[in-house]
Amino acid sequence: TVKNIVFIKNPELNFIKTAKMTCSIKLTTNIKPNDTVKIFGRLLPFKSAVDPCSFDQKQYYTLNDIDTTGIVFSVEKISTSQQFNIFNYIRRILTRNIIHKMGNNIGGVASALLTGDKSSISIRTRDVFIKSGTAHILAISGLHRTLISSIIYMFFFRLMLYLSCIFLWINPHKIAASITILLTFCYLALSGFSPSATRAFLMTTIGLISIMLGKGVLSMRNIAFAAFVILLFDAGLLYSVSFQLSFSAVTVLIAFYETYQNRINKIQYK
Repeated sequence: TVKNIVFIKNPELNFIKTAKMTCSIKLTTNIKPNDTVKIFGRLLPFKSAVDPCSFDQKQYYTLNDIDTTGIVFSVEKISTSQQFNIFNYIRRILTRNIIHKMGNNIGGVASALLTGDKSSISIRTRDVFIKSGTAHILAISGLHRTLISSIIYMFFFRLMLYLSCIFLWINPHKIAASITILLTFCYLALSGFSPSATRAFLMTTIGLISIMLGKGVLSMRNIAFAAFVILLFDAGLLYSVSFQLSFSAVTVLIAFYETYQNRINKIQYK
């Protein structure tokens, strides 16, 4: 996905307008993030909400400071960016290796799940996910973050547990939680700081901090604090469907667990 400042020129009206747009292009070997490119295509207006309280595409992109969208027919690189981002470089290398080993169809889905790069997914595959209602799986969010964080935490917790027998000052929970926060932040940077991944990282981090402080992880206070922190940096996310659905789902799950916690524990220890 290309999100950059572009110049729109109309020869008939003889004007140049500076705007910010979003469009999609296939992964190429010549174009890298922050490169200056010349795009030939067609601009398209954003769609407003059809029904009240339904998704408003125009409002969503306006809150993200994006003016328009479009279809790209051809891309020409003008100059190469001098900025070097180690995480972008690693993500490109991983994506290309995955596609090279697994092919375009399977590799495109695998790279979306692992690195967050969805540019290699074919239109046909994308339509299949959309029609089946499982397109959200392709975005790195709470499911991926929970699995990765759990694996990292349990690995280092077991390791610190054995070391604590030798070094009595080691607290397995605190050290494992600290390492997990650091490594999951690196994975967040590797995946490109997408909104869903950032939101999941903040919620996971708050849960790990609760473990370090000896507090309960599954708590309405943690969810409320995570929402407060996210909205503090970007209040426009309150109108985002992904924000509303993710927090609604987590809130319902925690409310269900807190309501039936005693019954669940009785069943678990029978």
